[in-house]
Amino acid sequence: LDEQTNAVLNIHASDGKLIDDELILIMQEIIEHIISGWQHLKSTEKSYFSLNQESPLYQAGIKLAGCDNINAAFLIVLQALEQANFTAGIFSIDNDQARLVAVAEPGNSKLDVGKDLILPISNIPLNFLGPQPTIINDLYTIKDAERTPVISLIRNRNCQSGAILPIAINDHLSGLLIIGSKDDDAITSQMLNSIDNLLSVLKVTISRIEAYRLIAQQVEQLQIAVEISRDIAGSLSIEEILKKSVNLVRDRFGFYHASVFIVDSMGEFAAIQESTGPVGEQLKLSKHKLAIGSNSLVGKSTHYRQPVVSNDVTADPSYFPNPFLPETRAELVMPLIAGNQLLGALDVQSTRRNAFDPDSIHIFQVLADQLSSVIINARLYNGSQMNLVINQALQQLTAKLTSEISLQEIFNLTVTEIFQIFPKHRISIYYFVSDRLMDLMATAGGSFFSMPANVVRRSEGFLGSVWESGKPELVKDTLAVSDISNFEDEVRSMLVIPLSYGKEIRGLIVLEGKEPGTISEEIQEIFETWSYNLSAIISNSQLVQQIRQQVDRQKKINQVSDSIRQSLDIQTILETTTIEICQTLGAWQAKIEIDPAYLNNDLLISNANPNPEEEHHK
Repeated sequence: LDEQTNAVLNIHASDGKLIDDELILIMQEIIEHIISGWQHLKSTEKSYFSLNQESPLYQAGIKLAGCDNINAAFLIVLQALEQANFTAGIFSIDNDQARLVAVAEPGNSKLDVGKDLILPISNIPLNFLGPQPTIINDLYTIKDAERTPVISLIRNRNCQSGAILPIAINDHLSGLLIIGSKDDDAITSQMLNSIDNLLSVLKVTISRIEAYRLIAQQVEQLQIAVEISRDIAGSLSIEEILKKSVNLVRDRFGFYHASVFIVDSMGEFAAIQESTGPVGEQLKLSKHKLAIGSNSLVGKSTHYRQPVVSNDVTADPSYFPNPFLPETRAELVMPLIAGNQLLGALDVQSTRRNAFDPDSIHIFQVLADQLSSVIINARLYNGSQMNLVINQALQQLTAKLTSEISLQEIFNLTVTEIFQIFPKHRISIYYFVSDRLMDLMATAGGSFFSMPANVVRRSEGFLGSVWESGKPELVKDTLAVSDISNFEDEVRSMLVIPLSYGKEIRGLIVLEGKEPGTISEEIQEIFETWSYNLSAIISNSQLVQQIRQQVDRQKKINQVSDSIRQSLDIQTILETTTIEICQTLGAWQAKIEIDPAYLNNDLLISNANPNPEEEHHK
């Protein structure tokens, strides 16, 4: 106290773990309040002795010592001034507004309160807001007094002279005391000193009440943060977690608006994921997002991974007002971080200037850490559940594909079923028709305006290069890959899995997304593993089809041979052969040509010997 050590605070604990850095920080804050209270007490004692103990001002100082409400403290001062034959009024000042608390008039013990008169601070002359009192010996010499409420307050009550005394605490203007007298010379320097002494006691009282209020507020806010953390910890649904979080923050802390932004998979933008009230619904519908590293508060907070606060957005040149939230006066953005991973940001807005002090920011840091932990746990759970769902769906698809269906039916069923798993993506299958060419066999995903390429040529384009390399490729953002030039702009993410059987590449599975980063490494791993099953199914189907074709071909050959054997002469054999060939192959014409030299052979002349036995021999 006064640069001297006056006392020592000694703390004992039976458990050494109870005394840690956090406890030391808390105790240091308590010591600061003790020192502040001690200094104010010394100032109060000096003020008491400077007043006549019988005067109403002195008695008011005694009452202020036990007062625990700022408005009540103002009324005590006004009552004392009324008893000292002064007309007086007090304006409390907060958020650039002056609110009339009450007015006291001599001879009227009942104070005039509840006027609800609120003035912009800009309507009060600057010289009245300075650190020194302003004495006005003749109120009627002031021009435009009626337009100056702090003057008209006392002049309209027949006061001849007056004074304006600022009530400043730690260089912060908390209020204005306006006093007036019906006498021209009633307000003297000596009287102002006495009133100033009373205001010193008032300032001590206000500081004490504010200190108690801040401590109580910190305890309450910390308790609210704990309750919010507890309420959201039981959920594994990210949508439910975020919705609960923003509504609890707004309602329990009494803020104007709250939102949660989530960073996209590419780490480029923070997009609004949940927001309070009808305004929040509008922001979500408009898909409101802010670039990380932009000049916005959210952009700065997510870029530097630090809390960013603007306690007066109207005076902040980097603040971009949101037309949906015109009443915002202060804004706090807390980054949501789990380990080294940036998840997003918690944005809180207030209608009061200076709504976020260091203690509030510390409490919101605790809340943001808890929210980050809950989000990452929910993501891990949902991710594992999603991977389980994908694996189960692919297993069911495998069972369907193993039934006796054609190759084209395999392609069609595959893209249809995978599209059910990824309804926002497009799935396509290409299969080789030659060593240098693959055809598009099947595709599904109707939300795309463009169509996938009809063919893939080996070593040409991105798909051709994957065919050539035989290695899977995951592209999280097609715009960031320079060698991808043949994609439509709407395709922003892509996974290409070669279908290989042994060392031979038979085809390609292509999964495409309209947003960057929508296909993860986990999905790539799942599809890469499952592609071996699909390749084996396709190979088995081809093998079965080849065997069936061979069997059918042999059956047809046997049928033709049987029909030919039943013929007794060469002409019938030839006719039967052409007929069976047409029927078997579905041809519209078949022709057998005989060498003309052979036609002259008498073996072909059926009527050369009428003897049946000899003819049969022939």
